[in-house]
Amino acid sequence: MKKVILFLAFISICSVGGFAQQRAQSSLDHVNTFNLNNSYAGLDSCIHIFGQRKQQWIGIDGAPVNTQLQGYLPLARTWGAGLEVANWNAGLLSATNVAGTIAKHLALGSNLTLSAALSLGYYQYSFGTEDVIAFDSDSYFDQSRASNGGLYGDLGFLLNTDRLEVGVALPRVFGTAPSFEIGSETNEFDVEGYLNAHASYRLTLNSNFDLTPMVIYRSIPSNGSIVDVRAGLMYKRALGVNLGFRTNNGLIAAVDYTWNDRIKLGYAYDAGMNQLNGISSGSHEFLLGFQLCKPRKEEESKPGKHFATGTVKDSETGETMQNVALTFENLNTSEKETVTTDKDGAYKLKVDETSNYKVTAQPLGYEPLSQTIAISDELDNTVTDLALTHQKIGVTGAVVDAATNTPLSDVSVMVKNDAESYSAITDAEGKFSVELENKRPGEMANYSLELSKPGYEPASESISKKIENYEELALAPSSGGAFQLTAKPKPVEKPMEEKPAEEPVKVKPAPKPVEAPREVIPLAPILFEFNSAQITELAKIRLERVVREMKANPDMEVLVESHTDCKGSEAANQVLSERRARATAKYIQSRITNPERVTWKGMGESKPVEACECADCTDEQQAKNRRTEFVILK
Repeated sequence: MKKVILFLAFISICSVGGFAQQRAQSSLDHVNTFNLNNSYAGLDSCIHIFGQRKQQWIGIDGAPVNTQLQGYLPLARTWGAGLEVANWNAGLLSATNVAGTIAKHLALGSNLTLSAALSLGYYQYSFGTEDVIAFDSDSYFDQSRASNGGLYGDLGFLLNTDRLEVGVALPRVFGTAPSFEIGSETNEFDVEGYLNAHASYRLTLNSNFDLTPMVIYRSIPSNGSIVDVRAGLMYKRALGVNLGFRTNNGLIAAVDYTWNDRIKLGYAYDAGMNQLNGISSGSHEFLLGFQLCKPRKEEESKPGKHFATGTVKDSETGETMQNVALTFENLNTSEKETVTTDKDGAYKLKVDETSNYKVTAQPLGYEPLSQTIAISDELDNTVTDLALTHQKIGVTGAVVDAATNTPLSDVSVMVKNDAESYSAITDAEGKFSVELENKRPGEMANYSLELSKPGYEPASESISKKIENYEELALAPSSGGAFQLTAKPKPVEKPMEEKPAEEPVKVKPAPKPVEAPREVIPLAPILFEFNSAQITELAKIRLERVVREMKANPDMEVLVESHTDCKGSEAANQVLSERRARATAKYIQSRITNPERVTWKGMGESKPVEACECADCTDEQQAKNRRTEFVILK
């Protein structure tokens, strides 16, 4: 009697007179997308197998239990296939169905795919009359299990990019109706078709996190409309958390984890229908999945298909970097596409062989990357390895006159310790800045600060400060404020005694010393950005000539001399030339053995090759004076 009463209550609550819930309403369909829309079959190059079980409305006897096994895979370059076996139990009713799916995928553009799928299946419904209690003992009641079966079909359509997905599914778009003979009555049930639509968009927050909002709409004739609004946060494409709200139901939550890019585990919890509050403790769903992915050989080898490939490495350690988001911009069409490096630091993107691409990236803690890749139309793969440079810690400070507290310009600033040194010149506001090359957040900055300016007493200060982040590190004396320089006292001049005028003594000027001829390595100009000491890609190509010469001559010693033009102050030009000479020498040292064979010296504007008054120098003369020479010492 208890089973009959609970089953009738279940029928009343769920309105399943038309068998509307033929497919399980999953809260993990962002993991097993085939359960949401059969057009996902074969959309990627992976074989997927999923087992799921959903126990609805825990605490209510006879509540629905859904169990299903699904698998789908690519058949060829534009085809996919899937198979599903599912069982549904609710009180006295149960259903088992088996369906096969075929899907077709059409490329509408370089990043847009339209997919369509058809599923054909067979169902078997059973009504457990052996558990029904008849109240009229005079009537005959066949208490064997009544069952019936039939065919059904599902349709699915999907529009897909690498980030946006919009799909419409029509489960049970056609089917035959089962009927049951219970006593002297024949009961026939309709297999309802319904609408299932969804849309999602993946946002890349940084190299580790993706955020995917999602909306799902279901319209079932006998049950009305149901809307899911969800948002999923994914960490390193492995650990996902999904939260949302389902109308006529309440809160839904899910967590999933992908291990080793193959095994998927998922759990979801539904708070329960509003009508069941206080009766049920909600619904629980479990998922176990397996996927095996590999590149499609026919896709890669087909003529006219080109790929940009390579790895991303840390420029200092040489280690490969995973989960780096790279944005490729087609320089002909301005279209952009983002790919993420895999666990081996590798990336791969299908590209247009008639275009060049600009690739950009900015992982946390690294300098922005911007590089142009020329696509080869003679090869299937254009291989370009990318290197990311650690972001440098900026150090700032200010210097003032100790007596007047006014800013001091053209103060020479040296920030150094036993391992490294950095120089700078204060600007018109008395401010200076340098970049620490080898420091990271969390480390200590232990340096001595030396200040000097003609007419002032030199000053020094010890600096010890923890680096909290990549923001600029402000330096200040222990007393706070700005660093101070004290002006030297002016010497007291004695009155000069008048002397009788004497005939001037004519002195023959000494002859200028003749410099010994210097041997230099002939090289095209090493160019720098304005007021910058950063080695450009073009400069690296030209510096390889010096590297080759030194590798071919293991005993060769070279002095790197960097010269500036006469624009700006003499002190600023001297500091700039030292920075450029040091950067050039360090690049060559990193490419050869015995780096002590390379020394450097900043010459400032002291030795121009074009002797002209600065105001009268032409742009061509200034350009000749801006040069870096490689003097062969040995």
